[in-house]
Amino acid sequence: MTRYAILGVLNLYPASGYDIKRFCDAGVTHFWNENYGHLYPVLHKLEHEKLIEQVKKTEIPAGQVTGRNRVVYQITERGRSDLKQWLTAPVQPAPPRLELLLKMTFAGAAEQDFLQDELQRLRQGHQARRVMMRKALAKLENDLKAQEWPGYPYWIATIRYGLQDADFRIRWYAETGARIQSWFSRNEAAEQVPAAYPTTGQDWINRIADDGSSWSVLQAGLQLDKPLDMGQLRLATRQLLDDEPVLRCRFDDACEPPVWRPLDLPDECWCALVISRTPQDTIRRLVAEPLPDSGQSWQVLVIRPHDTAGSAADYLLIRVHHALMDAAGLRDLAVLLAGRYRQQLEHEPAELPKLASRSMLPLFAAVGSPDPRRLFRPDLAALQAGWGLPGEAIPGPQVRPVHTVRVLSDQQSAGWLQAAKTAGVTVTTLLLAGLGQVLEEWLEPERDAVRLIQVTSNLRRYLPSDQALILGNLSGMLPIRFAAGQQAACLPWSQEQLQQLGHQLKDLQEQRADLHAAALLHLLSQRPYGEVQNSLAAAWQKARASQHAAPVLSKVGRWPDQALAFGDSAVCHVAFYGPAMHAPALLLAVHSYRGRISLSVGHFPDERPAGTMDRLLDRLLLIMDQQAKIG
Repeated sequence: MTRYAILGVLNLYPASGYDIKRFCDAGVTHFWNENYGHLYPVLHKLEHEKLIEQVKKTEIPAGQVTGRNRVVYQITERGRSDLKQWLTAPVQPAPPRLELLLKMTFAGAAEQDFLQDELQRLRQGHQARRVMMRKALAKLENDLKAQEWPGYPYWIATIRYGLQDADFRIRWYAETGARIQSWFSRNEAAEQVPAAYPTTGQDWINRIADDGSSWSVLQAGLQLDKPLDMGQLRLATRQLLDDEPVLRCRFDDACEPPVWRPLDLPDECWCALVISRTPQDTIRRLVAEPLPDSGQSWQVLVIRPHDTAGSAADYLLIRVHHALMDAAGLRDLAVLLAGRYRQQLEHEPAELPKLASRSMLPLFAAVGSPDPRRLFRPDLAALQAGWGLPGEAIPGPQVRPVHTVRVLSDQQSAGWLQAAKTAGVTVTTLLLAGLGQVLEEWLEPERDAVRLIQVTSNLRRYLPSDQALILGNLSGMLPIRFAAGQQAACLPWSQEQLQQLGHQLKDLQEQRADLHAAALLHLLSQRPYGEVQNSLAAAWQKARASQHAAPVLSKVGRWPDQALAFGDSAVCHVAFYGPAMHAPALLLAVHSYRGRISLSVGHFPDERPAGTMDRLLDRLLLIMDQQAKIG
């Protein structure tokens, strides 16, 4: 393979043996390496085969000549043909040769100390390698000249492969070290291995989510008016990790009983800086990506425009796994992070409230919530609640949900809020009326169909008033049905009609608080995990085949009415990105920040093209503006 590595480099630019070695060390070392003792004999062989040739001294640019005896090579047309033939040939799988695993195969108790040291040394090496590759990725993503090269997306892919490989190895070295120590010295391990937190029913729900919806990520984008201090922000993030242990843990079901294990990741993984010449494009790309494949359930990203003066404002993207928390939890997390950041700047650390219990069932029982067994069809509980696609129904990268975001003007926002206040309802109720009409016109042409819209409800109001809860997905699904054609003759809706719809929604919230987490707990207590997973997969396939999956309206709620600030960096605007629940459904999320309303539509592009979503939002905005003229 060395011959093709050489031809590949020379196909990019003329180079000497030293240049080729330096390219391999800097650009592809995480998957390919070369040494001088092997490199030069292959160079001479390629020259003999007339696949490469020496460049005349007079043709070498003056800036590249670094020594009298330096020989620069360039690829010939014959060499390009040979390289192209190799590039288009099937990859031949090579059997792995991993010396560490071979040693571990034959090792015993006597070698445990040596292997523990080796695992630690290798883990530190991959941590340094990961930092190097993150810098390389950031540099490449911001290199406008490199983006013009046809191989640019392949270069990005190779670096991302190295990053994910490093993440896996770092995690595996830490886990393996802990398991070896636990096996050979149980008592010693109990004192030295990081604490593992006992599991509750919520963990099993998270396991289902992790199995089937790694892309199901709730995200809040905060536009700031000034750049952040990354050092202080990372300290604030670390404090949140330390205050709430599960935030920094990964669910480990490879042991009995399963536990949350602390993740040994540097602060740069939890809170990363991304420099971009095209911030909006970078934000759209990051929003569409899953969380890192390192066991993280949340992540903070700072997107900073490339500005040599250093005065450009930052965009803060906070991303959490939907199994970890709902939209209200994401809002609370952002407010806590802002508070921790301010404390770091002011040097006034303070304790954050801690969660007494991570199990949802005791909380529900304490506040007298209904028995979840009466509220659900168990085989559809997780599906309706939007846990994603279980088992083999996981979508490929080409069908990840995308987002369309609209920010209303101050005039529109004020009109909507005033219309809701005048009618004595919420903006969610106004949107329900408008969404029912839009679905009839654009998405559901069958005139005799019954429109079904699932509305997510924040169930934190069922908790005691003094209960501070960050963890735990406490959103519920409320089905609202509309008869076909019901709305067409009565737009705009009268105050009485809107109030009737509002009462319907309120009754649903009071009569059937869809505690989907509790329902899944009950389901898992009655049936084996594999059987539950298969049942959910079958339910999802049935919903997808029906082509009538219910759209979802998510009431994210208000962010703090007071100005949210990170030190002297004020938040100008908050955007919410919610994942589509299951194809072909869509998720319409509404929230407001300081009187400004935003709408976000998460959908699958293969089921609902972007143009359809634009028309839907245009029509919905028009209907809502008409509704705002009431009174």
